[in-house]
Amino acid sequence: MKIAIIGKGNVGKALGHGLRRTGHEVRYGHRDPKEPVREAAEWGDVIILAVPYRATKDAAEEIGSAADGKVLIDVTNALDQNGKFAAGFTTSAAEELQKLLPKTRVVKAFNTCSLETRALEEWVKSNSQRSLPATIRYRSK
Repeated sequence: MKIAIIGKGNVGKALGHGLRRTGHEVRYGHRDPKEPVREAAEWGDVIILAVPYRATKDAAEEIGSAADGKVLIDVTNALDQNGKFAAGFTTSAAEELQKLLPKTRVVKAFNTCSLETRALEEWVKSNSQRSLPATIRYRSK
């Protein structure tokens, strides 16, 4: 499966490494003009959003219609740079992202995994072959 990862920080790289180890194709999109966000989103069958929460809106704008009809896995945590909750109390970060990308199937996942990136890589390696493709097939219907 072709998986676009938007964001190339610790979590994005850990997910990408684990997914590649299980046979998925991975392409990154991030601030580096050599790896544009929009281009990665267009390429991927599935998109993983792995950016700091404060960058979610800008990333969604760059992704735009490239995510239409696709599953987007949101791994962000709604925290500001001081570690305080930033999404308010009447909605969730995933619901707000869904509003920005209304033709996309937003799924919240991996945001409760610790930043122990090796542990995250191992989880992806041991679970992605059986659970990730099945989840995406189900959500794509």
